[in-house]
Parts: sequence; C-alpha cells; structure tokens
Amino acid sequence: MHISMITDGRGNGSVVCERYEEGKFLLIYESDTNKIEKVYATNPSDPLFFAKKTISHMCEAIVTGIMQEPEFELVAAEGITRYNGSGLNALIALRAAVDNTLPIITDFEGGTGCKEYDHEECHCEE
Repeated sequence: MHISMITDGRGNGSVVCERYEEGKFLLIYESDTNKIEKVYATNPSDPLFFAKKTISHMCEAIVTGIMQEPEFELVAAEGITRYNGSGLNALIALRAAVDNTLPIITDFEGGTGCKEYDHEECHCEE
C-alpha cells in the first residue's frame, strides 16, 4: 500500500511537518517494504501539489499535520485517510500509520466538525 508523507527532508530520518503548507518534501512510501518510491519537492506555485501527487500515486493515506480546507477536501473526497504524524520521524510515522495508531485528521483547521466521509471512529456531537 502507498502512503504519502509531508516532511522537512528527503529521507527516513525526516520529520513530519506540523502543518501541510510547511512541507518541503512529499515522500511516497511503499508500506510493505518501508521504502521511499518517489520524492517530490514543494511547488510554491501550486499549494495543492502534494495532495494531487498523493492522489495520482493512489495512496491510501497521507501523513501530515494540520490541514487547510482545500487540501483536506481534495484528499478526503478521494477517500484517503488523513493521519496526524506531526513531529514524528518519517519511518516511525509510517509504521504507526500502517498500524492505525496515529490520530486521524477529521476536519480542516477552522472546520465545523466531522463530515460524512470521515473515518467511522469520529465521535462528533450532532
């Protein structure tokens, strides 16, 4: 399974960024082998570049930090799980995502709560 990760560096020792927009690199991992298959540098002219690449690689999850509405909505609409791995080493975050032990990002910053496409464990008051 492919998992994307927004980090401050190009390798396994990189740290997952606190916020999506702070990411310098997008790492595409093959979780069965723990290997990085592709690395993308940020594209300042396209703030949704990392989200689009996550989708194009058919990733099942993205590991990042706080997300704004545009990137959140783009990946959520594709059914991609959004994990909060901010501050973690990339390889540790990868294993935690595979084990489903990272917190799930259920909404964008400033959002009003869970959406219909959120993870089934979301416990919002309605």
